[in-house]
Amino acid sequence: MLAACLFLLSLVGDDPNAKLHDLKDGTVKIATQVTVDSEHTTIKYDLGFNPVTLDTLLTEMKIDVGDDAKYKDKVEKLRTELGKKISSTLKIEIDEEEAKAVEIKTEPDELSKHVQISISLIFDTPQTTSFDVKVTDVGFQNQSQIYTSGFKTKSPDLAVVESSTEAITVRSKPTEKTAEEMRPFVITGRIKWLKSDAASSQSEETATFTPLIVVAFSLGAAGIVGLLLVPNDLASSSDHGEHH
Repeated sequence: MLAACLFLLSLVGDDPNAKLHDLKDGTVKIATQVTVDSEHTTIKYDLGFNPVTLDTLLTEMKIDVGDDAKYKDKVEKLRTELGKKISSTLKIEIDEEEAKAVEIKTEPDELSKHVQISISLIFDTPQTTSFDVKVTDVGFQNQSQIYTSGFKTKSPDLAVVESSTEAITVRSKPTEKTAEEMRPFVITGRIKWLKSDAASSQSEETATFTPLIVVAFSLGAAGIVGLLLVPNDLASSSDHGEHH
């Protein structure tokens, strides 16, 4: 068993994905996930590529890694540079106004078949009733792309009511385009605060039927609620009939 494991490791060598990667040369796989909670909106940008494409990206971005650089060092160099430049290639608009990230985080090297670099851009979540989020990706226009995207919320007070992804709150089906077909990839979504609507609705009902709501919530008895809506003499008559 040990001999078999050592043999597999010898095949992989310095690059953990070298013998496992099935992405074509010159192709990048990108997943953009928008996650909204009550305080922050996070754009998670995952990038995957094979070793040949990695060297191409380093050359195109004029990143010098040296002749003897190992695979892990090359990925780290690219990750660092992308973290610095991501704001210029990934445009974020909230309610049609350009938004600036309050924090940008680059994730550690991931032992994943298709994700070598993960960058998160964090924004303040608007406290308005609803808001639109638009993400425009103008990066990697010289490579073929396999693109997925999605919107989701992490708060019961928020909901995705519209999204350009095919299935709301989950990732879209992959979209693949060649370098010749490439143009900026745009995803959009509308987020709605449920809590504010519920509070507004409750306030309107309370103003009109205050006694009704108090009894409904405290006792949960439809019969008692009904009694509150009829005159007192009819209610007394009904009680008398039930006892006899």
